[in-house]
Amino acid sequence: GYAYTNVYRTTDGGVTWDILFTKKNVDIVTMVEAKDKALVFTDQDGRIYRFAQGVVTHVFSGDPRDMTAGPFLKTQNGALYYVLNEEKKLRGVNEVVPVVYRSSDNGVTWREAGNLPSGSSLLSAGDLLTESNDGRLFLAVYTGCWSGTIYQSSDQGKRWGVTSGNVRDLSSVWQYPIYAIEEVNGKVLHSGNIGGVVFTTP
Repeated sequence: GYAYTNVYRTTDGGVTWDILFTKKNVDIVTMVEAKDKALVFTDQDGRIYRFAQGVVTHVFSGDPRDMTAGPFLKTQNGALYYVLNEEKKLRGVNEVVPVVYRSSDNGVTWREAGNLPSGSSLLSAGDLLTESNDGRLFLAVYTGCWSGTIYQSSDQGKRWGVTSGNVRDLSSVWQYPIYAIEEVNGKVLHSGNIGGVVFTTP
């Protein structure tokens, strides 16, 4: 059989909803409205689609490893970013690392911007991609049974470095995925599944 996903739209503050489009055999994970008013969305298998002028178009296919969906972001200037865990040859060795893709034309075309460093954390539940007020990108990834690590890029995703360091050795915590990031007065605050606890960079 087939499964269908319906996308609805409201124009009256949520009082009434109308079907905008239906897509067969696609589980929509994330969706944003591009600057040209097209809807750009991702599915569970690393694919990206655009809905414009009544038509859904498949625009990108990644090759995800060890995951089903990565974080997706629309920045202040309208650029779109998507992160997938893919295999790269780094220092002569094949390794699975988070790879960042970027679109500057409302999701019509995508190019690889960069990837996280060799040995970086694998993507999983709790990953988060966000933007600071000055345009820097922050990517929080989940490090298996350890904790979360926040990486930062100031050149549109080309190069990434550790911002927060790993939140490790928490004796009472088995897993710490990061669910929220906020930059305040030059410090990066983040919190996860530890109730009432907020961590900060030095």
